[in-house]
Amino acid sequence: DFVGEQIFRVWRLAHQSKINAVRIDRAENLSGAESYVLIYGAALIGSSSATCPITLTSTYAEPPARILYMGRVFWLERLSESVAVRVNEQEVACRSLVPLSPGMTLRFGDEEVVFNRAKQMHLD
Repeated sequence: DFVGEQIFRVWRLAHQSKINAVRIDRAENLSGAESYVLIYGAALIGSSSATCPITLTSTYAEPPARILYMGRVFWLERLSESVAVRVNEQEVACRSLVPLSPGMTLRFGDEEVVFNRAKQMHLD
C-alpha cells in the first residue's frame, strides 16, 4: 500500500516462508572475500550474523536499521533510538523511510558504508 503497487509473488513467498533475505558467503573460490545478500522484502542491518544478513563490525544490542525493497526502490528504515543512523550526513528519524540511490553514504554509529549497485569483485 505504501508504494501503491500490488504485492508481487516474491513478497508473498517471503511472507509465507518468513525468509525476507538471504546471505550467501563464498566457501571456496574467494572465500571470505565476497558475500551476497538477496533481499526479498527486508534485510536487517546489525552485528548479529544469525539474524542480520547485512552485518556491521560494531556490536549493537538491537539492529539499528533495515533495508526494504518496495516499488522497485530500496529504502532505509531506522529501527533503534540507541544508534545514530545517517544518510549522506542527514540523521534519519526512528521508524521513518529514506529512499536509497547508488553512491549514498550510510552511517550507523561510527561505521560508514556506501550503498552501491550489485557487482562482483575481481571481474573486469
